[in-house]
Amino acid sequence: GKVAHDLLGIVTIVRGYAELVPMEPSKKLREEHCRRILSACGRMAEMVNAALAVSREESGLLVLKKRVNLAEFLEDCLAAQTVKAKNKSMVLNLELGAESATVTIDPGCVQRILSNLIENAIKFSLPTSTIKLSARLIADSLEIEVEDDGQGIPAADFATLFDEFQTGTTRPTGGEPSTGLGLSIVKDLVQAHHGVIAVRSEVGRGSTFSVRLPLDDSNIRP
Repeated sequence: GKVAHDLLGIVTIVRGYAELVPMEPSKKLREEHCRRILSACGRMAEMVNAALAVSREESGLLVLKKRVNLAEFLEDCLAAQTVKAKNKSMVLNLELGAESATVTIDPGCVQRILSNLIENAIKFSLPTSTIKLSARLIADSLEIEVEDDGQGIPAADFATLFDEFQTGTTRPTGGEPSTGLGLSIVKDLVQAHHGVIAVRSEVGRGSTFSVRLPLDDSNIRP
């Protein structure tokens, strides 16, 4: 069910770029949209393969680490959400504290984490809002934050915020569907990466989700 939830999110991205291709007069941008469609299809295939591997191993989520350029990786994560943000006239910003860093992470795992967090920020923020993705290196960890200036989370919702099928009292601002699975998926993926997740929020002032992941892969089974 969780894999299906994330696959549906990527299908929505593919559909959005596919709709843009025939309307785009620029050949360069048409090629860029097609590249993102192919990239998203590759992510879907990786997710299915990972789910099959998990089923075979019967050992929970597998974390398969690779070395990636942090700036390029985060730019791709943010760009994948461009169509959804554009549909609500939102601005997506990237802020890096270590632009040239190369880090060892599971890119598929972290991409799913950020996809869910950014999609949630878009879903629950008002049109014309700004959403910021930031990252910095702290000792032997990578800290990534997704910050919005949306509706915020009521204190009463915090106790069940990361539970499955908990939609909370805050409603999407564009009539988007909400299954209540996104944040529970994020929690599982962060824990599979031996990381921690935290949230700061104030009603009417927005929310910031922080994910800290260890960069030492000695405790991660290959």
